[in-house]
Amino acid sequence: MKCLYRIKASDMKGEGKMVLMCCLKGSALHLYLMQKAKKAVRAKIFRQIVGAFKVLCYNILNDINYMCKGVFPMEEAVLYAVENNIATITMNRPKSLNSMNDALIDGLHAAITKAAADAEVRAIVLTGNGKAFCAGGDLSYLNGLEGVAAKKDFIAKVGDVAKRLTTIPKPVIAYINGVTAGAGVNLMLACDLVYASAKARFGESFAKVGLIPDCGGLYFLPKAIGVLKAKELMFTGDLIDAATAKELGMLNDVYEDEELKDKVYAMAARLAASAPLSISLTKKYLNDHDLTLDEVLAIEETTQALLMGTDDCKEGIAAFYEKRAPQFTGK
Repeated sequence: MKCLYRIKASDMKGEGKMVLMCCLKGSALHLYLMQKAKKAVRAKIFRQIVGAFKVLCYNILNDINYMCKGVFPMEEAVLYAVENNIATITMNRPKSLNSMNDALIDGLHAAITKAAADAEVRAIVLTGNGKAFCAGGDLSYLNGLEGVAAKKDFIAKVGDVAKRLTTIPKPVIAYINGVTAGAGVNLMLACDLVYASAKARFGESFAKVGLIPDCGGLYFLPKAIGVLKAKELMFTGDLIDAATAKELGMLNDVYEDEELKDKVYAMAARLAASAPLSISLTKKYLNDHDLTLDEVLAIEETTQALLMGTDDCKEGIAAFYEKRAPQFTGK
């Protein structure tokens, strides 16, 4: 005679919650209670499956709606679209010149995460909707932050966006369509390449409101244009035009509005067609400004030897000899 056969109460409902103790295994009572318990568990699992299926259907229909438009919403403040292996991340608060609040920053984080995880995406374009790329922090939002902790948390999230742009293993192009100020300038400088409208204006405007540069500005700007000129722009908060910004080394190139978009996406297409491993590793090491010459030489020795054995290297060499465009796969 076997006894002390137990069923956990957490696995049952109703009568199934009874703990079966000292029941003869195989008896009528034992079989009856086991059937009731299994029925309760099956009903619970079925309800969970139905609930999950409803949520899945809703999300799929919602995604199809946006996919038909070529746009994926991260947050209302940020739009995300993918076409021809290029992800476009658009800051979408045009009425406030795409200034940074919690929704915009959370949206940027979500978009960067999506682009990083999508194997289809080979290059990323970051831009703004309307007349501005990004006017920096939303002052009305910043004034509403209560307590030092809340302010620190927000500034940290802003800084993390800039850092993620430098570490995501895909090239990021800043498409500067207009006004770029404060943290917007520093967000731009976190990108790998920067192309701007001839009408764009740039200003490290923090000192004018009693703040210091954030979003990595104290790191990015001196490295782009030198410490002396960075101090001048940050101390005064003066606006400079696109031609001056290019001359200083903040931009790769400047174009008239009617040709800017085509130029940006032509470069994005070139990068998307390039060897992904080569681009990502080159970006990684160029962004590590603390490397010594000996460290760089050691990295080149090891990394180059590994890349020589990849399919992409073999494809590139074959394409060179066959006088055709290579078809890189990232392998």
